[in-house]
Amino acid sequence: FIYFRLEYRLRFCFPTMRLLLPAPVLLAVLSSSPRFVRAGSAVSGGGAFLRGVDGAVRRSLAIEGCPGADADFSVTFSGPCNYANLRSAVDGAKDAAACAATADELLVDLLGETDSTTAASAVSALCAEAYTTTTEAFPFSSISKKGDQFDNEYYAGGTSWNYEIQTNDGKHELKADAARVGRVLEYQAQKKVIDLPDYLKSFDPDGDGCDLNAAFCCWVQDRQAGDNNGNCNTPYDSQCIDRDPGDNTNFCYADHARSSQATHVSGGFSIFGDVQNGKENIEGAVHCHGFAWAQEDADKSAAYKGNNLFFVSMYDHMYQRGYVRNAPGSAMCACAENMAVVTRADCTEIEADETFRFDYSNSASSFTPVLQSVDEINFKACQGAGGNNNDLDAYYKQLVNEGKQTEENLEKLREILVGTQAGQCNAAIVDFMATKGIVEPGAASAEAMVAEGMVATSDAMMTFASGGDASPTLKAEYK
Repeated sequence: FIYFRLEYRLRFCFPTMRLLLPAPVLLAVLSSSPRFVRAGSAVSGGGAFLRGVDGAVRRSLAIEGCPGADADFSVTFSGPCNYANLRSAVDGAKDAAACAATADELLVDLLGETDSTTAASAVSALCAEAYTTTTEAFPFSSISKKGDQFDNEYYAGGTSWNYEIQTNDGKHELKADAARVGRVLEYQAQKKVIDLPDYLKSFDPDGDGCDLNAAFCCWVQDRQAGDNNGNCNTPYDSQCIDRDPGDNTNFCYADHARSSQATHVSGGFSIFGDVQNGKENIEGAVHCHGFAWAQEDADKSAAYKGNNLFFVSMYDHMYQRGYVRNAPGSAMCACAENMAVVTRADCTEIEADETFRFDYSNSASSFTPVLQSVDEINFKACQGAGGNNNDLDAYYKQLVNEGKQTEENLEKLREILVGTQAGQCNAAIVDFMATKGIVEPGAASAEAMVAEGMVATSDAMMTFASGGDASPTLKAEYK
């Protein structure tokens, strides 16, 4: 009887007990496996958090008198989307007389985090979301409006944009045939977010994007006169046939397997060098130009990489300069790891003026990020490490110096951009040939080389290509 009376009284009195217990004890009493446990307070002014069994920290009490305590609010700011700029905007939204929290304390509380380090990571994720969900976007496929097949063939080095040469009577004029490229630059590429497309085989053959966050193009022909680039001249019918772009690199070798989905060549390789006689840069004029981006999706270099691809490949080099066509065995433009091995490449980086809005929901205790407008995008020569500008390798090194890329990825990139020091290109050729079980020229007779499937087609190039069977077949010579 006493037992049941005590139990009854405990149950009857429990609501009263619950009100008297301190919060940490309350959670333990209410449930033997509580949904939340107190994770600690970020500030002394009243902000507190609950940590769920899933490990997530959720805001439980607003900081009294501060934004978000009892109503929704929004902040807007210009400049890079990052923790520092959002913190300043939120700090500017508070009434200093009513809110005693510092800017860091307030933003950490609003984000439901425990410190500024985790809060900065949360802001970075929100900024990346702002780019992917923005209405200020333009699909890459709408640039040419000619379909996925045309775009893929263009970046492999084909289509009428690459093959045709203007005639004396004005047919096949590049500026007319590709006039849409000029309009896209003016109305979309400088005002909208264009992402790197996943339907281009040379940029996403394995469905995982570019491994090194770098890409470049190499062109071997100039098809447009009167632009002060390359040596195409008028009259077109006699002075613009097989003309050269401005030479800015040495072409070392192309491993056909790297871009087989783009070039439709299943395997083999092309060697552009005279290792036996110690000669380099004998392949003719080649012009290479690229770009790179940070690992963080919220970085401008990553957010606008599609804009950069359009500008470098279609606008600046094809539309403006008339540079076209790919070298044999290599895509014209691709992720760095899918391109031929060369000594260097020029480089373009992005500058963007943007406006962001962060909407805070009091009921959801969370921010919704919005890229409100892209006010202006500028394309400029990359500012590289050590003052070495307009150079893809130096720019990538600068990304490493800023903590935006890794030394490991830089070393991998330098296996593709091997450097301009004398002998670097031929050394890369020798190393590559060794992986194929072929010794350095001079160590085997010409007959033995032919027997192994390596055919000398000129002083500038030796090609071995496999069509998928046991018989080697000779592919097109380069110039």
